[in-house]
Amino acid sequence: MTNELVTVDAATLALRQDLERQWDDETAFLTLDPSGKAHIAPTIFLAKRGGGTGASTFCLVLEYLLAVEALIIEVGGNSCAAFRDRGPDRHRHFASREQDRVGKALNARLDNAGRIAILEFEPSLFRDTVKIAASMKAIVEGATVVLFYLAGRHETASSYRHKALEKGLHQVFMCHQPTRAPDQRTAGSIYLPWLDPDILDPMHAEALSLQDSLRECSGLWTKGEARLNLAAFANTISESRAP
Repeated sequence: MTNELVTVDAATLALRQDLERQWDDETAFLTLDPSGKAHIAPTIFLAKRGGGTGASTFCLVLEYLLAVEALIIEVGGNSCAAFRDRGPDRHRHFASREQDRVGKALNARLDNAGRIAILEFEPSLFRDTVKIAASMKAIVEGATVVLFYLAGRHETASSYRHKALEKGLHQVFMCHQPTRAPDQRTAGSIYLPWLDPDILDPMHAEALSLQDSLRECSGLWTKGEARLNLAAFANTISESRAP
């Protein structure tokens, strides 16, 4: 008969506490420009050229970096399992088969003007997002609208940013899906933060927020690497917006 004992390393516990304290004290989260005189919080559009770009996960990444409980609206496509436990004040889905899914999604956004909203558009609508964003700014004068374009897996160039600038949309970020080894051909692009499966999987399987998944992750290196990637992404966005 064996007597199994779990030994708690006191140094590891102290290290864990130090790392948590350091992260809490030093992390500067992502901020969005206020909406001026408009009575509406900032709105984020996610346009994607194809599937598999990690857009739904990116919604949760943005929510975490903004340190808010956002309203996530899926416009078309299949609803992501990661959102299944969110209430109607924090998640809406308008399926592709619904008539006027875009109009319904924008109505839902304006009906929740006090929340930062993240609208994820199905791939077939990626060209329309520039026009939709421009129309929103025309309808709601002074509204802050930020566009993220998530490139397809093998896409190396796009005219999306140029077309957005032509419409007077200046907060446009061209991104690629997360990878541990960025393609040198797109070295000037912004890569979404890479997350280890130990953090990513619970977000989909258990519908955890990124904050909760990080909190429950026991691997100090895994958690630290994710935090570095998140901070680097936030810094890149902030630097891209600098005048």
